[in-house]
Amino acid sequence: MNIIDRRPSPPRKPGPLDALVFDAHRLPDQGIPTLAQLQSRANHFIMVRQIRSSGVVVKVTDDFDAHAMGGCFNGQAAWGEIVLGKTLMSVLTADEIDFVLAHEVIHVTENHLADRLPFSAVRGLYDFIALDEPIVQLGLMGYDFWKVIQQAQGNMPPAEALTREQELQADAGAVRLTGKKGPAVSALTKLVGGDMQAHSHTWEALTVEMPIMSMGERLRELHRTFPWWA
Repeated sequence: MNIIDRRPSPPRKPGPLDALVFDAHRLPDQGIPTLAQLQSRANHFIMVRQIRSSGVVVKVTDDFDAHAMGGCFNGQAAWGEIVLGKTLMSVLTADEIDFVLAHEVIHVTENHLADRLPFSAVRGLYDFIALDEPIVQLGLMGYDFWKVIQQAQGNMPPAEALTREQELQADAGAVRLTGKKGPAVSALTKLVGGDMQAHSHTWEALTVEMPIMSMGERLRELHRTFPWWA
């Protein structure tokens, strides 16, 4: 499991070289960026993370969605894909799209998918076995019931706690990559239509949808990590 550095960071003060590199890859201020522009920006973020080789491909769909699949080998070679939806980008500014793209880059370069894989693989296997084995199905129901109790006691179940930590890490990493907190806050706010009680992420137990964290909680963590950043 990755350890998240949440120490307060000083405001970023770009130097002349930073400005030259940043402007060469920045997204246009008007309209939805082209696929080539998004790919160039993603490549730039990966380069800033000092990853020498990248096979990460940016794809665009028509959805209100953003997600990533892939990973990074030994901190030197990244691979996978980042998917951004046109419907989502149509309601975001260039700086907000920048944050979303950087957020997904962090998921890939920090191997978040690989970290979650053991949880999802084991659960998927037991779900498959439970199709023909009632006793296994009963065991899964008991495990879900235990997870519900854990959450009620304020103890997030392991897989869900990992998801929460990864999202917060991706938020913080994206702010560091872009050098801006404001677009992160406004982009996340738009994702839930301004409803801070809305669930940022959820999990399901006993056919009931449970919250991993609210968007308000997610933003509070961002402000706590970057108290001085604009």
